[in-house]
Amino acid sequence: MNPIATQPYYIVYSITQVQTVNQNPYNPQDVIDLYSMLLNSTHVVAIEQHYSIDKLKSELRVIFWDEDAYSIWAENNKEKYQAIVNRFNLAHDQVTTVFSRFTSTDNYVSEFPYTDYPNKNELLDWVLIPYFSEYFIRNFIPLGNMVNYFGAGKIEQNTELYGCRFLKERTSDIVRRPLSLLSTKNKNFPALFIAYSFDHIIQTCMYDTPWFFRKLTALIHSVENLADQYISDCDNAVVLVGHQSLGKELTLHTHRLDEENRFTFTVAVRLSYNDEPITLSCYDPIPEHDPLLPHYYSVPSLLKKYIKDKEEKRVTMGDRSGILVFDAAHTPHLVNFTNDLYLFFVYDNVTFKEGMLDVVKEKSKEVLFSNTEPNKALYYFSV
Repeated sequence: MNPIATQPYYIVYSITQVQTVNQNPYNPQDVIDLYSMLLNSTHVVAIEQHYSIDKLKSELRVIFWDEDAYSIWAENNKEKYQAIVNRFNLAHDQVTTVFSRFTSTDNYVSEFPYTDYPNKNELLDWVLIPYFSEYFIRNFIPLGNMVNYFGAGKIEQNTELYGCRFLKERTSDIVRRPLSLLSTKNKNFPALFIAYSFDHIIQTCMYDTPWFFRKLTALIHSVENLADQYISDCDNAVVLVGHQSLGKELTLHTHRLDEENRFTFTVAVRLSYNDEPITLSCYDPIPEHDPLLPHYYSVPSLLKKYIKDKEEKRVTMGDRSGILVFDAAHTPHLVNFTNDLYLFFVYDNVTFKEGMLDVVKEKSKEVLFSNTEPNKALYYFSV
């Protein structure tokens, strides 16, 4: 049986076979026009380009949410699409290639693997194609590297990526509170680490990749508006990036303490589906009476001693997007990276709006540490 038969998508397959590896019948502008037409449509789940090992056969796979979505897209774009098809056909007539086209209703069985994409939600109805994933990794991640500022305009010249962290500007009613006295007193704040805002960084792609700029801009506003439904204020808000180009994992760590115990509220967004999903590993929350509590944030090596005899617990983040709530200042945690690109919108030490923490508890499909101290449990659910 066709392995896609149990999935709801409607797929259009365009197969091209050539005689030599360097043979390419397509005009690059026609390909760009086709991709633009597809990427800008809310009816398209994803576009996949597959190649055989010998590079003589390629399969362009366009995945629509369902057959109705395909019909709407085809009607909306029939003139532009037909013009591109005519140019493709002319190109094939001029070179020795074999072109064929199938859809989900043709019982075509592809030799290439399939991906099961999650349903769209209020944050995302798109998936990054490899070009944009690589664009993000090449152009954005280096700017999120954590570097020290020494004063007098001198910045640490460090080419090794320790992580990727951006500030998240306020685009909602969520207040960013001033630093607490406890953070200042214990030097529990990375005052010398400087960072760009994510809102600023994505502006750098508005001219050369306008589609990407529009999508990311809409996403960061949607995430902030979603968080605004749950929380009224926070210590700070950042965007962390997860990808294996940053190493095997995000280092074991805790977040900075506040004058009172508060939860960290995180919206995790998965942008690609090239690999296994990322997993969060966490350990028993640190007790309030631990004398090293004020030092774990600034000296992560102490955490390795703390977790030595503790059981690792994991949360798999395979959803298109999800909400994670836990006491990150007391719970040692790390994230295992894969070849998929993730964004983590992290709001630290939050105040929940009335009744919204109860909503989090009701929605959560994953609950950890529920038998520990009050407000030390971990909650996770899909958006």
